[in-house]
Amino acid sequence: MDQQQLYQQQQQHQHQQRSHAYQRMFRKLLHNRSLVQKPLVQERIVASYKIYSWLIQHDPAYKHTAFRREVLVAIDEIFDIVLAILDMMKCSSNLLLPVIIYADRFVARSGIKHNQLFNLLLTSSVVSLKFWSESTQVNNAIIADIFNFSLKDMNLMERRFLTGVDYNLFLTNTHVSNYLLELYDHQNEFFTLFKQPFENAPQFLQKPIELIQYEQQLHQIYQLQIKIQQQKFIEEQQQLQHHHQQQYQNSQSNYSDAMVITQMVSPMC
Repeated sequence: MDQQQLYQQQQQHQHQQRSHAYQRMFRKLLHNRSLVQKPLVQERIVASYKIYSWLIQHDPAYKHTAFRREVLVAIDEIFDIVLAILDMMKCSSNLLLPVIIYADRFVARSGIKHNQLFNLLLTSSVVSLKFWSESTQVNNAIIADIFNFSLKDMNLMERRFLTGVDYNLFLTNTHVSNYLLELYDHQNEFFTLFKQPFENAPQFLQKPIELIQYEQQLHQIYQLQIKIQQQKFIEEQQQLQHHHQQQYQNSQSNYSDAMVITQMVSPMC
């Protein structure tokens, strides 16, 4: 065995050891999460309805089928993995919603199949961490090691995802709050996607009080904007009416002046 082959074997062995270390660390994080109360419980449920609806709309295997609770369970397990990644990178679990929003943008443009769902949410998590995390450097090689991807495939998934969302990662707190409102409102639409009677029906969740108050504030702002627009319209109409009256008065004045001049001029014989 020459030195080149020996070096390659050593590199491969070191890579396997590093991968196993990252995988053990991640499995420990995932296990620890299973021992504590899940955060964002209601948000996760309404978000899982949204993701389930992606499959119904885009995956032929899920169209015209009865409700399957195991699909929601599988989606929630992916949420656990995403949240464990956020924990590992020392980021807040509140980043889960941006992860879903970016994935939703991708699905709206490119569609989704059930066997692509994990990769989509994983890639959205990586992109979200890179865009929003100021203190943590996200290394694609570490994520690839944990989930047994090649670094080449991980980079390719990231590029395709960014292309799929048209590199549009702009979000504000208002965007996130409005999207959460849409998730709660989407529940009725989700339930109507199933044509067969429910067995073990999914629960319908009421909006939390904070979200109701936010929605009321939005309504008040909307009503105020309507009032301002109406007042602006009235003022424009009044200005237009005043302008027409001024034009009419000017035309009457010009007509009177013309009549006076006509009367002063003697006809020629």
